[in-house]
Amino acid sequence: MAFGIPGSTAGTDSGSFLARVQYDARSGFFTNVDRVQGEDGRWGDNAGEPYRGLTAAFDFGSMEAGYIKFASPPAFILVPFVGDATVYPPQPQEMTTPAKQGEAARKAFLPGFRIKLAGKVFGDAEPRYFAHTAKGVLATMEELYKAFSAAPEAARGLIPVVQHASTKTLETSGKHGTTKNYAPEWKIVQWIDRPAIFGDRTCPAPGTRPPVQQHAVTYPPEPAAAPVAANGMAPSMTADMAEPLPF
Repeated sequence: MAFGIPGSTAGTDSGSFLARVQYDARSGFFTNVDRVQGEDGRWGDNAGEPYRGLTAAFDFGSMEAGYIKFASPPAFILVPFVGDATVYPPQPQEMTTPAKQGEAARKAFLPGFRIKLAGKVFGDAEPRYFAHTAKGVLATMEELYKAFSAAPEAARGLIPVVQHASTKTLETSGKHGTTKNYAPEWKIVQWIDRPAIFGDRTCPAPGTRPPVQQHAVTYPPEPAAAPVAANGMAPSMTADMAEPLPF
């Protein structure tokens, strides 16, 4: 059971929502996805070009785990991830509607994680979400968390800069043949003070007392309109968001 989440031996290849970095387990590529507002006022996704070679700060100070439904809209039932002390909510019993005749329904909410990342690869200083439910991605993220939590730097409250070091090929045999999926393998290359852009810490440093956990279903809010400065220009970021990212 990845992260100790009941039912985490199952998974999908879906990504996350809002401003995010998305990983396609079918191809092994990342994509930066922004939320943009059209002329009609509606919000939609603007995906960049697929790439490999992600390097970013991983904020284990606000990592969440639990159950995720990637639908329209997506829904998250998550708690702060505090290792073995994490207490998960019950997995919802909602089932999906089979897309094709002969396909079996499955649980709509699957075990998953959500974490904030920041780095120059995103083209700005704002953090982005990285979330997933694919079992291979959960497994390698769990390995990364174990390496993080065992490091003395983590106990001092630092967070790691992580590099996509390699890609693991996963083969699954079924009645329709063998399918391949790909899971990113990670390497910690640097430790930094936790930037203010990640917001409040919700997960204590390893070895400290975890907080009492709460959970709730959350849906993606529509981003608020950008504030307009006196000169008529929208400010790019606040002072806290302007921290330089050296990676």
